[in-house]
Amino acid sequence: MASGEKPNMMWTKLGIAARIKMGRKGDKTLGKDKNQSSSSQDAQDEDSNKTPEPYNCSGLFQSDFAELCHRQDMTFVPQIVPRPRPPAPSPSQVAEEPVEPPPKTYTVKDKFEYFKPSIQVEMDNPDKLDTVTEIYIHGWKVDECMMNIFKQCWPAMERLHTINLWQVGLTGETVAILASFMPLCMNLKNLVLDGNCIQEGEENWHLLVDDDSSVQLLSLQHCAVSDEAAEGIGKALGTAKRFNTKLLSLNLAGNRITDVGAEHLAGGLRMNRTLLSLSPGQQPDRR
Repeated sequence: MASGEKPNMMWTKLGIAARIKMGRKGDKTLGKDKNQSSSSQDAQDEDSNKTPEPYNCSGLFQSDFAELCHRQDMTFVPQIVPRPRPPAPSPSQVAEEPVEPPPKTYTVKDKFEYFKPSIQVEMDNPDKLDTVTEIYIHGWKVDECMMNIFKQCWPAMERLHTINLWQVGLTGETVAILASFMPLCMNLKNLVLDGNCIQEGEENWHLLVDDDSSVQLLSLQHCAVSDEAAEGIGKALGTAKRFNTKLLSLNLAGNRITDVGAEHLAGGLRMNRTLLSLSPGQQPDRR
């Protein structure tokens, strides 16, 4: 029995040794997989931590705007659309005897489509995307993030000469951002910011009356401009040391400027030799 048991014991030892060796091989392969997964995870973390390369705007507003909004991970991107115009009569209607046509000065849209934020543009040539000359934004909030996107897009647009931001909820911060890149828009002539009311104490409209800017028409109708803001605008128009040489027309109708604010504006006009039109309009009675 002792001699018969030896082969069995030998086979048992060999089986145990094989199991141990196989187990060690399995541990090695598992270790390799873990190292590969950890290295790939580290690579992904490094890629996520890398700052994206700065985007150089090409002057094509549609593509530049879409790319910058994508980089900001915006869930909704306002659509860029041509500014609507009333349809012109056809040549056949002009040649024939005048007949009163049915009204065609409107287009029917879905009610939800109508209220979606959009950016309306005018172009010299509708077939060329780099010919945008005018931008109109009406009735939706332009926050700091959106204004910083415009800060990158608009200076690259060589033909842009008009910006109209009507009731877009401008604040002191967004006005400061707008004023910072206005001098970079070389052909910007008209800036219309009607219907944007900034809280007293945060008004910085005077930043827009900058001699470095090429703006010739500035409209601040119904912006609740106070006497304090009028004082800053008056100093920006002209002082004993310097005066604005670019602005030709300033519209301040419908604000809260009293005789005190009017005196500040008059003081600036004494030193200014460039402004041709100042429209204070009818200011509300604050008595």
